[in-house]
Amino acid sequence: MTKGRAMIGRALRRVLVVGALTGVGAVGTASVALAETPDSWTKSAPMPLLEVLGIYVGIPVALFALIALLVVAPSLVRGANLQPGVEWSGQPEWFGARPDDEAIPTGDSTTDEPSEAKASAVTRGGAGGRW
Repeated sequence: MTKGRAMIGRALRRVLVVGALTGVGAVGTASVALAETPDSWTKSAPMPLLEVLGIYVGIPVALFALIALLVVAPSLVRGANLQPGVEWSGQPEWFGARPDDEAIPTGDSTTDEPSEAKASAVTRGGAGGRW
């Protein structure tokens, strides 16, 4: 039990030393920030609110709109491929090695379950609802 208390005491002293050094460093560097500007510098008028809004709001919104337009522009030029009520007409994509055509199970169109004869021929890969 005393070994644990000694470890806690050493850790507490280290935390206090690091905290004190950090506090001294923060106060020491803050004094530079409190310095006044020289009198020889010209004092400019503050920026108008409209200019501030244009810089900090207008430019980001314009960039967002430009990027969104560049993303949407190709589909606007080609015409929309997806329309409500129209089925997908694209071809399926295979990623990785394509299995043999005779090993691909053909499911019933109403249940999407593979037929028993074809299901036994599948030996690798694929996704299914059976675990």
